[in-house]
Amino acid sequence: MSKIEWTEKTWNPTVGCSIVSPGCHHCYAMRQAQRNLNMGSDRYAGTVENFRWTGQVNVVPEALEIPKRRKTPTMWFVNSMSDLFHESIGFDIIDQIFDVMRSCEQHTFQVLTKRAERMADYFESRGCCPDNAWMGVSIEDCARLARKAQLLRVPQARVRFISAEPLLEAIDFGLARWNAGGVSERPPGGLSTWWVDSRVNWVIVGGESGPGARATELAWFRQIVADCQTAGVPVFVKQLGSNCTDHKTRHPKGGDPAEWPEDLRVREFPNTARGIAPTESA
Repeated sequence: MSKIEWTEKTWNPTVGCSIVSPGCHHCYAMRQAQRNLNMGSDRYAGTVENFRWTGQVNVVPEALEIPKRRKTPTMWFVNSMSDLFHESIGFDIIDQIFDVMRSCEQHTFQVLTKRAERMADYFESRGCCPDNAWMGVSIEDCARLARKAQLLRVPQARVRFISAEPLLEAIDFGLARWNAGGVSERPPGGLSTWWVDSRVNWVIVGGESGPGARATELAWFRQIVADCQTAGVPVFVKQLGSNCTDHKTRHPKGGDPAEWPEDLRVREFPNTARGIAPTESA
């Protein structure tokens, strides 16, 4: 089982990535890739140097068979060690990966990207995504909000989700004007109208952990949880992070809900037939 609380297993048909936004700077996958390389894993050759991504992405052909061999319905997080829509991954390779998802109807696949524009380009050329794929974008700060969230309209996914991890500042999903990336006005009707129209079904939020973890505040989490609850969108609070300035925890990642304020002990999943849990609070 995966240590990532909102999934069951990870699946990495590609490995390697590059830094594209502030949320990448302390990425756990860079550290893990360096450790894997140091232990002799050839699949990571050239992808990382001195614990930093080089920009090289390696395809792992043998990994394409992994979901096919597992018959038990499973939630898979796709490319925890890469980004499926990285610019160096050809659309033909992405086609192969989505073909595996289509062939494994018993499973659910969670795809999370920081490259929302390329995701949009892919689906514009290929059409709808598989019915058992959940499509998500990472939004770690306000500068990424408008540019990425609007692109969730593109794929006709069963579940569309946002990951606000690592949460680097307060993000007002409901009231902020969407003036980045050419969007000059917030959606008519505010948060609820936009999210219903865009069919965003889930939000994950978590603070940064590990060496050099950047600060979070309880108010940031409360704002997102409140916005989601107002909109009727399930929200999964993963962790407060290692450096929550106004609420210290014994857990090194701030990941034990028992140590949190009661109103933040919320770990909900989309209410869908294809999921690992019904919508519920911890």
